Amino acid sequence: MSNKTPFPLGAFLNSPDGTDPSAETAYQVNYNSFVQLMGTAPAYIDSYIDYGQPISDWVSNASFQAWSTAVTPGASNAIPVIGLPMASTAAGSETPDQFFKDFASGKYDSVINSSVEAWAVCGFKTQYWRPGWEFNLSSSASFATSDPQTQSDWIAAFQHIYTELHQSAQQYGVNLQVLWNPSETNWSNAGSTLGLYPGNNYTDCIAVDVYADMYPYSLYDWGIGKTDTSFQQWAANPLNVEHYLQDPAATQWTLDGSGGRSISLAQLISLAKQDGKPIAIAEAGAGNSAGGTDNTDDPAFVNWLAAELRSSNVTVEFVNIWDSNAGGSYEFSQAGDGKPNEAAAWAADFGAGAPSGPQTPTVAITAQTLAQDTGASATDLVTSIGAVTLAGTVSGYNGMVVEVLDGTTLLGNATVTGSGTWSYTTTLAAGSHSLYALAIDPLFETATSDTQPTITVETTPPTVAISSQNFTQATGAVALTGTLAGASGTTVEIVDGTSVLGNATLNNNGGWSYSTVLSSGSHTLHALAVDLAGNSGVSANEPQVVGLDGFTVNGSVITVQSTPALIASDEAIFNNAFGTSYNLSFVIADVAAADATSIAAQPNVTSLTVSDTANDVLNNITALQSITPQVLSIYLTDGGTPLLATNEAAFLDNLTAFNKIVSAHTVQVLDVRAADAPVVLSQPNVTSISIDATVDTIQANLGTWLQDQHSQPVAVINIADGASIVGFSIAGTLSGYASILSPVVADYSNILDRQVDPAGLISWASQLADGMPIWQLRADLATSPEAQSDLEGLYQTVLGRSADLGGLAGWTGLLGTNLSLAEVRADLATAPEAQSDLEGLYQTVLGRSADLGGLAGWTSLLGTNLSLADVRADLATSPEAQSDLEGLYQTVLGRSADLGGLAGWTGLLSTRLSLANIRTDLATSVEAQGDLTAIFRNVEGRPPGIAELMGTEGLLAANGASLGSVEASLSHNGPSGFATITPSTGNATVAASAGPEVFDFTSIAFGYDTITGFNAAQDTIALTQARAENFATLEANITGINGGALITLDASHSILLSGVAPSSLAAPNFRFV
Repeated sequence: MSNKTPFPLGAFLNSPDGTDPSAETAYQVNYNSFVQLMGTAPAYIDSYIDYGQPISDWVSNASFQAWSTAVTPGASNAIPVIGLPMASTAAGSETPDQFFKDFASGKYDSVINSSVEAWAVCGFKTQYWRPGWEFNLSSSASFATSDPQTQSDWIAAFQHIYTELHQSAQQYGVNLQVLWNPSETNWSNAGSTLGLYPGNNYTDCIAVDVYADMYPYSLYDWGIGKTDTSFQQWAANPLNVEHYLQDPAATQWTLDGSGGRSISLAQLISLAKQDGKPIAIAEAGAGNSAGGTDNTDDPAFVNWLAAELRSSNVTVEFVNIWDSNAGGSYEFSQAGDGKPNEAAAWAADFGAGAPSGPQTPTVAITAQTLAQDTGASATDLVTSIGAVTLAGTVSGYNGMVVEVLDGTTLLGNATVTGSGTWSYTTTLAAGSHSLYALAIDPLFETATSDTQPTITVETTPPTVAISSQNFTQATGAVALTGTLAGASGTTVEIVDGTSVLGNATLNNNGGWSYSTVLSSGSHTLHALAVDLAGNSGVSANEPQVVGLDGFTVNGSVITVQSTPALIASDEAIFNNAFGTSYNLSFVIADVAAADATSIAAQPNVTSLTVSDTANDVLNNITALQSITPQVLSIYLTDGGTPLLATNEAAFLDNLTAFNKIVSAHTVQVLDVRAADAPVVLSQPNVTSISIDATVDTIQANLGTWLQDQHSQPVAVINIADGASIVGFSIAGTLSGYASILSPVVADYSNILDRQVDPAGLISWASQLADGMPIWQLRADLATSPEAQSDLEGLYQTVLGRSADLGGLAGWTGLLGTNLSLAEVRADLATAPEAQSDLEGLYQTVLGRSADLGGLAGWTSLLGTNLSLADVRADLATSPEAQSDLEGLYQTVLGRSADLGGLAGWTGLLSTRLSLANIRTDLATSVEAQGDLTAIFRNVEGRPPGIAELMGTEGLLAANGASLGSVEASLSHNGPSGFATITPSTGNATVAASAGPEVFDFTSIAFGYDTITGFNAAQDTIALTQARAENFATLEANITGINGGALITLDASHSILLSGVAPSSLAAPNFRFV
């Protein structure tokens, strides 16, 4: 493994003391622990002049620290990072402000000079100095306070110290760097930390002290989107820790709830980029476990710090690691201190061989495994047991969090291993679940996996009952009906004892039916319902029935319905059972050709029907000719498949021979293929046919059928798409059938834009056969729920809204007369409303009017296969829109767009924000505020006030503006154009002037106030969060009254903006502090 670290490292290992062997031993133990853990020696060491001593003793204190460091093994080779106080807390010392003034006047130059010399004479020719470190914290001896004059004195003192340190370094041949060194904090009593920046010419490096002591403004949980009940619960989620460190003053409503009093590492990195300075972490620690405001052993801080620095794109001078051991003392944390996870994170993120450079997160799901996929299918993901395990991979910075979501619902966090894999196991509740993974890195950059196939968990068993059982004993025919309540896909089986007879037919109203012919013997029937997940329900048993075999009694005529083999196998049984002793006549069906003559010879057989193939009929033709034509009927079949499907020529040859021999018998042909129907009908002696066909084959042959001139009837068409639907029968010829079927097929295609289903084809064709006019068919289809749903869908797709009643009625009328659904869509896309919508998308997404070519192209796509939302998304990802977003980054932030930011703004541009909205959001971002503050400081020599900062944001948000133009405007016009107006107490009326203004209602006891001349394009109202948390909560309380906008805050407080339309107000018009 490489011994290179991503950043130069230092540490605080406790202060060396050359006069105390025990202190030196303790130092050496910590030093060795650092080397063992981090794989490298510390190159920097923190040291401090003791501000508790009088300033007259500071030089001797510095000399002792330098000497002790020089004689301590390990420390002597490090570069000292020296804290120089700017005030003393020793008894009898002057005030801090007086110290600042005296430093600025040069009174203590000799202290500075001698301290640099003290380190130089001990051999330390490279020195880093931290004047007034942590000056923005009230606990610091060098605290700059909130007093403007004291802050001005502090800046002057720092500037003079900077100059004196460099002059002293030149005198003693020292390479010296001066660090401006605040502490990250969520609240500073000094106000704006950036306002204490001494300027680019008085800073060599921007340093920051970063600790994980956490004092969140609220316990809002950024992982689950709700408020936790305790700090411990909140801090247990690494996302909350990292969000706090990234934005320490954040609440669920704003990233900075401090009113500008917080300072984050990200803001200081932004300042370093702006001024071209390196950055240093002068002190870093994951927290003092005795403080009660942090986690005892938590690597999240370390992961976040590494990610922040790796992604910063600035030079990092060094990272000096402080930490707390298990006893609460601030020194470098060893694994043996009882914080092994934290120590391991320091090694993994900052030690030898640790990764460097920015990292983009990725996440994937490699397996979604049900504990048991119950039901008939083991792969359909429909189950009664919701236990599921996901496994996957993740990459990015150390400390990645992987959340598993079901739609928009967070299920929980996965277990992530150090090798880049993760797993998650849970038990899903009843319902449908579409799972995916969201990876979140310590900087809150995200990646999303593909959504997994939907899992459906069914836990409620279906219920089934039999409503009726109708049984005819003579025939064995039984018909059952019943009810079913269960999940989609549930089937109903009819069971005779333990034998499954078959599946019932379900209707759309929770009912079912089943018919069959029972064999002879006893039968006890019940229904079994089984859903796709394998849950089952069973009905009660029906009363037992006893069936007879193979015959139907109708008066004195018995019809025997059995297989030819039954009769052929034992003719004696037939003779004995149905002999001359019975004064009955018999009609025998389903006779094989070879058995016809023997059966016809039986007493009282008045009629028989041969059902057999053409070849078998021909093979027995001589015997068949001996049977009286009045007794014999012949059905030609081949067992259920189309007769002509295999060898049409052979069929025609056989049929011709048959016609020549059996001229007196009529022939009915079963199972004819749709394409062969005209050929079969043309044969002599064919009196009728039946056709087996799918909807596809019917559609393919309708044209041929319409031209058929044969007069023989078609007995029945069996339409089969998966399950046969038998019995579509009209009295007529093939062309007659076709004339009824053709309009149904055509109208389904035109009106519903789909192929007709078998049930629909039978239903509508039957109605046409019964005399319904064709125009009624089209009108009924156009007003059907499906067509109405299709029209509503077109409105949503093409116009992005619900259909109005008038429009829906109009298009329904056209659809029911002469337009197809595709033509309706095309007409909607070219309608003025759709054209206006497309023009609006150009204005919103691209900030310009639509060109004719582009408008025509998008109109065509909108009228065929794209929705209005698709068009917006495609415009937002177009090269032009991407160039516009890059241009906003260049003009508003003065830099190229980062990939994550560009992707985020593209997503918002494609859904809800306009290009102008994005410009405003960028201009009011934390990064832009930092840039504008720096510009203001460079031009005016001081930080801007709140109104001035808002004013510069307004200038930057204007179309065509840039950071450069804002700076030029400030240089030319000065800050006088910005003003804060504080209304008087009570019910006041105030007037706006021409320039941008902030009306400050945060510090007064106002009542029912009125503002005249308010300009929504530039003016702002400042409110406390006690009045309104954010614009989203305030917006509902803005109403129109007397031509103005009334902002109602509560029963006693309101603001009337005279002459202002409520719709013109937006979030930039308000600040909540």
